[in-house]
Amino acid sequence: MSTGLFQRIGYVKASQLADGPITPGQNRKKALEAGNLWVGQCHVTALDAPS
Repeated sequence: MSTGLFQRIGYVKASQLADGPITPGQNRKKALEAGNLWVGQCHVTALDAPS
């Protein structure tokens, strides 16, 4: 794959993460984004609430 999102392999450091979509009870951080798709991490803070 040599075009689009997969031009090269790399990594994103924790200090480079950006704030992600806001959802109550979830703290999201984006590493990569392409249109409506994103890859990152999500920490659930409302452990007693359904999601």
